[in-house]
Amino acid sequence: MLKKFTFLLFSVLLIATAFAQPANDNCGAATSVIIPVSGSTCVTGTLTGATDDGVFSNCETAGSQEVWFSYVT
Repeated sequence: MLKKFTFLLFSVLLIATAFAQPANDNCGAATSVIIPVSGSTCVTGTLTGATDDGVFSNCETAGSQEVWFSYVT
C-alpha cells in the first residue's frame, strides 16, 4: 500500500511540475530588472513551462513561448 501511495504522490508532483508556469509568463507580471549605476547587469531566466500569451510583435512567431522583463532607464 505504501508503494502505491508513494507512486501516486510522485506522479502528482511530476505532473504539477511539468505544467507549472514561470511567474513572469504574462506581460502584466513582468519581472522587474534593476539597472545599477554602472549600467550593466545580467539577468537569467528560463522558458521552461512558458506559454504563448497571444501578444505578437515583428520578431515573434505565433505559438512561441515567452517570459517578460521590465526596466526603467
